Amino acid sequence: MRTSRLIQLLKTLRAEDKELQKFEKYLKAKYANSNLEVVELLAYLKRFAPSYTSTRLKRATICKHLFDSPKRAEVRLNKLAHHLKETLEDFLVQYELTQNELLKKQLLLQALKNRNHPDYANQSKKLITALNPKKEISVASDKYLSLFQLNDALWSDINTEKFGSDESIFQNANKYLDKFYFIEKLKIILEYNTLQNIRASSFELPQVDKMLALIKASPEFKDDATLTIFLLALQMVQSSKKADYLKLKKSFFEFVQCLPKRDAQVILLLLNNYYNKHLGEDQIFYANEGFELFRFADKHSLLVENNRIRDIEYANAATVGFFNKEDDWTFAFVKKYKPFLAPQIKDATYAQVIAYYHFRQRDYNGVIELLTPFAQTDNLPVGTNTKIKTLLLRALFELWNPANDTLLKMQDLLKSRTESFERYIIGHSELAPNKKQNYLQFTTHLKKVIQVNGTNKERLKKLLTIQQNLKHSVSVTLRNWLQPKIQKMIADLSF
Repeated sequence: MRTSRLIQLLKTLRAEDKELQKFEKYLKAKYANSNLEVVELLAYLKRFAPSYTSTRLKRATICKHLFDSPKRAEVRLNKLAHHLKETLEDFLVQYELTQNELLKKQLLLQALKNRNHPDYANQSKKLITALNPKKEISVASDKYLSLFQLNDALWSDINTEKFGSDESIFQNANKYLDKFYFIEKLKIILEYNTLQNIRASSFELPQVDKMLALIKASPEFKDDATLTIFLLALQMVQSSKKADYLKLKKSFFEFVQCLPKRDAQVILLLLNNYYNKHLGEDQIFYANEGFELFRFADKHSLLVENNRIRDIEYANAATVGFFNKEDDWTFAFVKKYKPFLAPQIKDATYAQVIAYYHFRQRDYNGVIELLTPFAQTDNLPVGTNTKIKTLLLRALFELWNPANDTLLKMQDLLKSRTESFERYIIGHSELAPNKKQNYLQFTTHLKKVIQVNGTNKERLKKLLTIQQNLKHSVSVTLRNWLQPKIQKMIADLSF
């Protein structure tokens, strides 16, 4: 039962808000439930909150606890669990209404409209006025959608007399629909352009140029902070120029307080993607840029959404923090945000960032000890998995001493691990072609370095050839790490 939909739903109840206790109280109310066995089931299950991983959550064990007779116990348990899940769903809806005043008022208005209540129009106008944004503040697009729906519903209501009525209601419906549509369409165009760099699949997005021209030509949006910054973001994604990145970053830092939080998080993600993509060109500059972005995001509370942080942002923040030798800030960051990682990847992601710190400290055995338990895990995100596998490869390489590897044990292990990682990359169909190619370039050059053999003179000649090929390759993941390793091997053979 540990993997049942009921248990998965119970896991979403937040301990910090005492939601399980609130649900139990709701369940005991006669209007919500009159079946005492359902209450007993919850009382048993809550003993194993919040993880619900106990072996005592097996169906047979629960049946034995709840029922005196084993007759049809499984069927009875299934019915109770279904009833409990449905009641929990109802509770979540009710609880959401207590947390979301706008949603509550919108539903009440819908009820008044459906009942032809004489106060519907007055209440609707009050809510429209309350939601109407101040001119100087940028508004989340979902609020524009709400304003469109409210104005449209009021204008189209059967009780609204069109002749002699205030047509501004109709005009506002059109205005807010345009604002919602333009902002959301621009986000889709931006997301589409971003996806081309990270996904293997693609699709056609029609009339992009016409839509962008329409947005840019609309005088109503020329001072809208959200549209302005999203247009700058699109320019950066399309051009991939440092100047456009710096222009977007400057505007983002200046106007972040004007942006809805969700939109600010999208822009932050795009800026992070840019610095990460260009690390190979100027590692020191872009690692510093990354650290500055994450420090800014931490200060403005932009990294957590619905009590969750993306594992890739968590890991990238730790990586640039340790790289810039900002160890105190980085350890504080890692500790602060660890509880917000998804439970299924929390341990692996945390191990990865701590292993990177050990790698920076040249504690390569520590890296291997931390990451080996996760190296063969199949259910990790591709970003986390590739970082774990490449960091393990690098740690093994750092421990390898070709001059003393007389039995070729480490050489064979490195070759085997590199080929295994290569197969993983080739078999990952969702990786964008450019990312896949960059990783495969890395494994190709690494394998050549590992397999260099012969006399010192022969090995030196081969390494010089590999060095030149690596230098002139268009894009290679971890080039900045591999180049110094080859140079050191060349230097050792030159004496």
